[in-house]
Amino acid sequence: PGRGAPATAARNPLPRLDRALRLRLADRDVRAGALLAPGKPTAFVFVGTACPIANAAAPELASLHAAVAPRGGKVVLVYSNPGDQDEAAAHAAHWNLGALPRVLDTDQSLAAALGAKLTPEAFVVDGDGVVRYRGRIDDASAARAKPRGTGASR
Repeated sequence: PGRGAPATAARNPLPRLDRALRLRLADRDVRAGALLAPGKPTAFVFVGTACPIANAAAPELASLHAAVAPRGGKVVLVYSNPGDQDEAAAHAAHWNLGALPRVLDTDQSLAAALGAKLTPEAFVVDGDGVVRYRGRIDDASAARAKPRGTGASR
């Protein structure tokens, strides 16, 4: 290809989630492919029980799940921070996220597979396991993440 030619899928493939990756849901083990549906998006949202930005986004996550679930889409909460797995059910209930599937990523294999680095971070994966989006939950999360300044000194 000449200069300026678009990248081809063979030269620059989109990231892909291994459908055989073993995941732990709140009540059972599944393969990643079980969370993906042909032609339907699945959003994996990495959250932390003590993350104020993720907690502030909880109403939006619940609304998004309610909007996409009837059409076969999913919003999946992923708890990868050490220790968060024990608190995941209580956290989801407290923030009215009990209807969302929860992955307890105790070995951080899903975080490694997708390249998650922080909370909250969202990955939208299509039914074939191709990552179509990686980033913030929304633009409002950027505003919530702005530094608060320094604390008062004595």
